Amino acid sequence: MELISKKNEIHAEAAKVFGALSNCNLLQKYIPNVQNWTSTEDECSFNVAGVGNLVLKIVEKLPFEKIVYQAQTTMAQQIEATFLIEDFSEKSTLEIHADLEVPFFVAQMIKSSMQKMMDTLADQIKLAIETNIA
Repeated sequence: MELISKKNEIHAEAAKVFGALSNCNLLQKYIPNVQNWTSTEDECSFNVAGVGNLVLKIVEKLPFEKIVYQAQTTMAQQIEATFLIEDFSEKSTLEIHADLEVPFFVAQMIKSSMQKMMDTLADQIKLAIETNIA
């Protein structure tokens, strides 16, 4: 199952957006309702109510353009999330692409909630960066 978040315009340079997303220690600010958080710069694990335990690991970084995470969870065989950043001088855009390997019947049950979660995550990142929380 492939999902794409809405594309958010962020009033910050791509370097700032990349810096906020390329360090797992900072991700907790963007994910609501997190419990049991542990992290290093390249990996984090946590529990989200209704989703379960997740482990995120950065597998690719292309400075100021792209960060790719792989996730391990009990609900999907494999999850890959790619954060795409475009630079437009004093502003940038952020779009999240996710590819989830889940059985078809599970995909139909979780697709709308996963889409909402991705759009909310994109909004949380935008807000945090623009208000200098990131």
